[in-house]
Amino acid sequence: MKKHLLLFFTISIATTSFGQSGTVGSPYTSIGQARNVTTAGFYFFNLNGNPFNTYVDDNGYVQIIRDFGTATGDLPTTSSFPSTNTRGILPTAALSNMNNIKEVRISTTTGNTDFYSTDATMISR
Repeated sequence: MKKHLLLFFTISIATTSFGQSGTVGSPYTSIGQARNVTTAGFYFFNLNGNPFNTYVDDNGYVQIIRDFGTATGDLPTTSSFPSTNTRGILPTAALSNMNNIKEVRISTTTGNTDFYSTDATMISR
C-alpha cells in the first residue's frame, strides 16, 4: 500500500474573501482567504502575481507539497495540483508569498497526522 506524504498549513489571521471565490476567474489573492473554505476541494490563488491551484481542506489547510512513499528523485516544482495524484511542491515564488503561517501539519492519506507543529519556520524550501 502506498503511503502519501502531504504537507498542509494554516495561517493565523482572519480575513474576508473580498468577493473572491478561489475559482480560476476569481482566485484568492491572500493565503488567509483559505480560512473561509468550508468545502474541501481545489482552489485557485494568485499571490503577488504568482498563480497556483492546490487542494484546501474543509478546515482551511492549504496543501503545498505532495509526495508518494515509493517515489524517487527530487520533487518537481508545480504551480498546479490538479488532482490528488500529482507529486510536487509549489514554486519558491508562491511559497515566499505565504505569510502568517500559524501551524504546519504533515499527514498521510490514511488521515493520520504524523507531525504537527506551531513552529512556522518548519516551512522552508
